[in-house]
Amino acid sequence: MDLKIGLIVILALSAMTTNAQDTWKPVATHLKTQWAEKVTPNSVLPEYPRPSLVRTRWQNLNGLWDFAAKVSETEQGKLPRKILVPFAPESSLSGIGYQVQPSDILIYSREFAVPKAWDNDQVMLHFDAVDWSCKVYINDRFVGSHQGGYDRFSFNIRPFLNKVGIQKVRVEAMDPGNTGGQPNGKQVLKPSGIWYTGTSGIWQTVWMEPVSDRYVKSYRVETKVDGSFKIMVNIPGEFKDPVVRLRIPGGNIEAEMRPKGNLPTPIVFEGKIPNPKLWTPNTPYLYDFRLTLGDGAETLDEVRGYFGVREIKVGKDENGINRLMLNNVPTFMYGPLDQGFNPDGLHTYPTEDCFLYDLKTLKSYGCNMLRKHIKVEPERYYYACDKMGLMVWQDMPSMSEQPFLNKQAFESELSRMIETHWNHPSIVMWVPFNEGWGQYDTERITAFVQRKDSTRLVNNASGWTDHGVGSVSDIHVYPGPGVPDIDPKRAAVLGEFGGLGLPVTGHTWLDKGNWGYVKYNSPKEVTDAYVDLLTKLRGLIPLGLCAAVYTQTTDVEVETNGLMTYDRKVQKIDQKRARDAAMKLYSGNDTMKMLIPPAGTNGDPSKYVVSKPNGKWTDPKYDDSSWTAGVGRYTNEKPKVVHTDWNIANHDIWVRREVSLDSVPAATKLLIFHDDDVEVYINGVLAVSRKNWTTGFIVCDISPEARKALKKGRNVIAMHCNSTKGGQHLDVGIVAIK
Repeated sequence: MDLKIGLIVILALSAMTTNAQDTWKPVATHLKTQWAEKVTPNSVLPEYPRPSLVRTRWQNLNGLWDFAAKVSETEQGKLPRKILVPFAPESSLSGIGYQVQPSDILIYSREFAVPKAWDNDQVMLHFDAVDWSCKVYINDRFVGSHQGGYDRFSFNIRPFLNKVGIQKVRVEAMDPGNTGGQPNGKQVLKPSGIWYTGTSGIWQTVWMEPVSDRYVKSYRVETKVDGSFKIMVNIPGEFKDPVVRLRIPGGNIEAEMRPKGNLPTPIVFEGKIPNPKLWTPNTPYLYDFRLTLGDGAETLDEVRGYFGVREIKVGKDENGINRLMLNNVPTFMYGPLDQGFNPDGLHTYPTEDCFLYDLKTLKSYGCNMLRKHIKVEPERYYYACDKMGLMVWQDMPSMSEQPFLNKQAFESELSRMIETHWNHPSIVMWVPFNEGWGQYDTERITAFVQRKDSTRLVNNASGWTDHGVGSVSDIHVYPGPGVPDIDPKRAAVLGEFGGLGLPVTGHTWLDKGNWGYVKYNSPKEVTDAYVDLLTKLRGLIPLGLCAAVYTQTTDVEVETNGLMTYDRKVQKIDQKRARDAAMKLYSGNDTMKMLIPPAGTNGDPSKYVVSKPNGKWTDPKYDDSSWTAGVGRYTNEKPKVVHTDWNIANHDIWVRREVSLDSVPAATKLLIFHDDDVEVYINGVLAVSRKNWTTGFIVCDISPEARKALKKGRNVIAMHCNSTKGGQHLDVGIVAIK
């Protein structure tokens, strides 16, 4: 077992022998958020956990439970310690600090009482998340089991309750970590780099509520920008004289349905709100509504919910470029990659105020969206995004770094993720796969998501292996920024970029071994670099870029790429300068003028050779008449642009392209897509030299000497690219950024 310095002390199973009456206290750690101090056994995530479907009566079962871990089914189970549910055993706030192993069986147990007023009701026991497989017992009687670490589940426990007195619940959970093939996101047994400490067992709120034998089980809302709405309500059970009433006070809507016999599945309310207030990041208006269910004169159930009126789709702007359309308006989306980790509870926020602070900070930085990165949050998180006006790209937790893929588990949890979150107006995009991690059957999975929820965008794969399906084409470029090729059917987005690292002494997970994609030494340095990235990002919007995701909201463990430190105590990038730069992203697409388009755009001619040429081949007067004629981009792939095949057998290529400039603005830069190492000369002067590769176009500064060599009229761009690592691409353009 590895010792995680600064967070937890790993306890051997044999050492877990303290008396169950011992008081709880967090595992000592040098790094924690300000909200960790506010957590007590009597106040653990006390908020109503399901704001989209609210009933007045409920009971929170968070708090101290008995806990033990055993290594086999036959071993005698003991409960020698207390754990603070819903914090995972690996976390500080659990009070345990135990590194769960794949063979462990985690045993949770506690007593509870059912209110007398619930005697005539069914009792639903809800688990908002248990990672990964669990069995539930009430009064030592088996109730049911569940597999899935990110989806909530429930059991009706009325048949298992004692008629009077104290009740007992026991949960037995197992988590194979990154050895079982199931969706696990970034959780691993041996964290390092971009892989983080795992979360096992119960990690979200446990609660119960009374319901009638017939009740509103779920609903789904769909809306249009003209105010049209459809509310589909799932109400199982037998009826004699059913009546369902809908009231939307803000829309002056009242409706009633009295079908004869049993209710249809689902029962559907359709209508239109006059002069609707649309949900946007600037005006996140929510319509509250109430559903009442009865049978004759008897009232069986009453629930409150809400929805936002909004539409999201891909459409053409006035220049014929595909854009992300929010309520039929082209809307640039910008925000961070949000991992959802913290040093106190790992996957579980210590308090609601912690994630509210994160979200409010992002709004202060000028973000209008976030990408929830391969983690599913509790519903109150998305409720906060709904109220604040933060659009969400929701990732499906991936099956990464594992020996095999549990595809059945992946598809089951993917389906459940959509079903349990599709009423949140903030969620505008589903992302099934990230960077090829556990990626399979991409076309089928994308089509499945599109069929299941046609009201949102679908990103078939964020980064790496794009299969040409879904709503967007997505690339990752570090530090970037960059833009994918224009696609005639999809919008172009930058799913990850940035990663500007700054470790802050006293606020890091470890004293050594911290890293960032690019490392800086001071807040001013990293702020200057951040603003420069956003300035370049703005310049890519006229090329078709529709969204960008900056890495990331906070530092996470040894990864120091955050806008904030992991403990949320230091904002590393100046907020005012960052906000000013971000707000310019939404102000229009006139920040960049295309002086010379990339050759692939129009199929511009050039000359090339694949053997090293003699003489000063970069000189504008060089005789290239013996070189082979080419057009457009040089590549070994088949992009949707005019191109010349560049065979992988030839690792080097030399290209000369003649262009003509009408003028040479001051802020002239190079637009380049290269794979791998490249040198670019302008009129014989070295303009750019870069190592490695890009996955799309990026904006590069031109050397001062080459900038002086540019002139009105004829210019010669000479390029050499060396490709040895796979893909082969070479194309450049010249732009001016205001």
